[in-house]
Amino acid sequence: MIAPRFALVFLALLPAAAAAQSRVAGRVMRIDRGDTLPVGGIAVVLHRVGARVQGPVDTVVAGRTGRFFFRFSADTSAAYLLSARYGGIEYFSPPVATNPSRPDTAVVVIVADTSSVAPVQIKQRTLLVSAPDESGTRTVLDWFVLTNPGELTRVAADTVRGAWGTLLPPEAQNVELADNRMSQFSPDALVFRQDSVLIFAPLSPGDKELMLQ
Repeated sequence: MIAPRFALVFLALLPAAAAAQSRVAGRVMRIDRGDTLPVGGIAVVLHRVGARVQGPVDTVVAGRTGRFFFRFSADTSAAYLLSARYGGIEYFSPPVATNPSRPDTAVVVIVADTSSVAPVQIKQRTLLVSAPDESGTRTVLDWFVLTNPGELTRVAADTVRGAWGTLLPPEAQNVELADNRMSQFSPDALVFRQDSVLIFAPLSPGDKELMLQ
């Protein structure tokens, strides 16, 4: 009698455990002449970004109308986001909600076609200059906010010219990426040539931040 009763109690708890799982749903969309069109048949990946563990958690294929759905057990110490690869470029969503009682069911992952001439502008540039050290040298943070106002992702035309570039102050020395956490580009995507910096990563529609030191 004890074993059957235990089994019944265990089974009764299963729906509650399943209900406690986080749910994320949405669509993959592409912008076309001011409208959004569904993109189906491409893989959507759920990523976990934690202090100790990070990487893909699950993958689904978006349906014909671009819809996708995930159910997962969330780690409360980690953030989760989605990505979809389109035209050889990985597009990411903002972090998704993981509260089981408030599922994130309207996520939109925006993908885009590419162009090597799509306009990219400097929306904002801020220079933060430190006091001089013993040698008279100052540390400078050069903080860019770049914007792609169009519907196409800007890509490099070739391996010589970057997707975007700009001049640096003529006296700048030992220029490098200041902080990976504050920049949306990896060090591998940047090339420094004398008095200029070039970005070889794609620049999707919207704003991107770059902080140099």
